[in-house]
Amino acid sequence: MEELSPGVWRVRVSVGYSTVSGKRRRPSQVIRGDERQAGMALAKLLLEAGRLPEEDVSVRQFLLDMYLPHVKGRLRARTVDGYRSKIENHILTELGDTSLADLSPYVLDRWLDAVKGSERNRLHVYRVLNAALNVAVRWRLLDNNPLRAVEIPKVRASRKPDVLTLDEAAKYLEAFRGHVLEPIIVLALGAGLRRSELAGLRWSDLRFWKETDDDGAVSEHGEVSVVRGLHDRKGEVLEELPKSVTSTRVVALPGWAVAALKPLRGLGPLVAENGTPMAPWRISRGYEHRVHEAKLRRVQLKNLRHSHACLLLDAGVDLYTVSRRLGHSTVSVTESHYVKPSEAADKAAAEALKIAGQNGPRATLGQGQQRKE
Repeated sequence: MEELSPGVWRVRVSVGYSTVSGKRRRPSQVIRGDERQAGMALAKLLLEAGRLPEEDVSVRQFLLDMYLPHVKGRLRARTVDGYRSKIENHILTELGDTSLADLSPYVLDRWLDAVKGSERNRLHVYRVLNAALNVAVRWRLLDNNPLRAVEIPKVRASRKPDVLTLDEAAKYLEAFRGHVLEPIIVLALGAGLRRSELAGLRWSDLRFWKETDDDGAVSEHGEVSVVRGLHDRKGEVLEELPKSVTSTRVVALPGWAVAALKPLRGLGPLVAENGTPMAPWRISRGYEHRVHEAKLRRVQLKNLRHSHACLLLDAGVDLYTVSRRLGHSTVSVTESHYVKPSEAADKAAAEALKIAGQNGPRATLGQGQQRKE
């Protein structure tokens, strides 16, 4: 790379010799701009030529100018925002001026040890850079991914979320009766939806119907279809598809939820603010205000979803069914991150374990034996 005059650069790469003429092949290009733009042009020449860069493509150039534009149209907007945040705040601060070719397991090991934040944050940063370097290998910018030789950060099991008991859930439903957020609370506790999914619901996503059994008894039924979500993003509200294939789902509603929602049904968004959907952050603010006003034990809005899962499990619903209702990709996600059996359920499990001949405490430990402390 050579600067011919201020703001004018010539970038040139060597790609071996022509098999026809035997002459050396050195494609070049003249670029107008700064050194960073010239570096990017050089990287593209190297990429098109199928050659590995040596010290011309920095980690900053690769991540900001090549990798992020590459994933922008392939991933959800908020996911790309998260990637950019991790890259700018945790990767470029230490590795930005390093060339891709100089990344070694030792360099990356030291970098990862210096990443600030929780173990979970370090794991997320590791995953972002690992995904990017895998793309660099696929593009032949690297022979291999050096981060694979670095130990993956270990994260201890997260603390189980604070959830509502059955009695507390009933108090929440009563406190929000007649409130603008009543449909949100009913569906959070009755269907286990995420805040983004609740914010994106429309009345047309809810279906109610009646069924008559053989004895002529009529029962009310309902279900909610999750097909979109609303997210807060840079001062705006962003509508996106559900986060995964399993998140797009239909969830059956309990009878009490149907009874609460049917009289409220109307046209347009489920929760309207001047005729438009209410921003997720406003839903959270309204929720917090009402919880404080009603003097309820405070549980985060997102934990109503967790409460839904725990209450179902305590009622004997199998883990697979609960996982499907929550829209999780695997049952293990439900088990490890969301499920917290109640103390009552735990005691019931202990009482259910009966072994023949072991129905009462032993009077003694045995002839001549004494308990040793």
